[in-house]
Amino acid sequence: LSTLCLASCLTGGNSVHGVNLAITDAPVDLATSIPISFSQIQLSGPDVPPYTLDIAPAQSIDMYQLQGGIAATIITSMQVQPGHYTNLRITIAADENSAQSSISLPDGLHVLYIPPNVSPQVNIPVDFTIASGGDVNLTVDFDLRKSIIQDPNDPTKYELIPSMRAVQNELSGAI
Repeated sequence: LSTLCLASCLTGGNSVHGVNLAITDAPVDLATSIPISFSQIQLSGPDVPPYTLDIAPAQSIDMYQLQGGIAATIITSMQVQPGHYTNLRITIAADENSAQSSISLPDGLHVLYIPPNVSPQVNIPVDFTIASGGDVNLTVDFDLRKSIIQDPNDPTKYELIPSMRAVQNELSGAI
């Protein structure tokens, strides 16, 4: 993000503006790797059309590496119309049979999957207005400690029930 900001300052008014989105994680006990795959980002609001960014192939991020204030960028300069935004929707690719998302524990690698009764599209409330030519920097905190539950029917698999929140970086300290 610092490189993006520096490039924006150096190019003056000719830089690309939009929404920058990063993700971080709360600490998880015992795991050594937790790759989660993201396949779509959407921003919407009451007075703006939804803006959707499909990520193909799905982008896998090892959430275990994002503890202690470290964040990974998912998107930079997603072009959106000026206006008020109230919803960020992130689609997670975590199918039970594909192993797109997983968790490595001391006893081995386990599939992480979103159960059939839970939507892979996670709606996260946001509240920001983007002006013409402005930038907004958001960070999503994915609380995997709350989100991962061992499958009661198959101890080799873990359910992923996403618990996420978003903060506007300019309005917060560190998360």
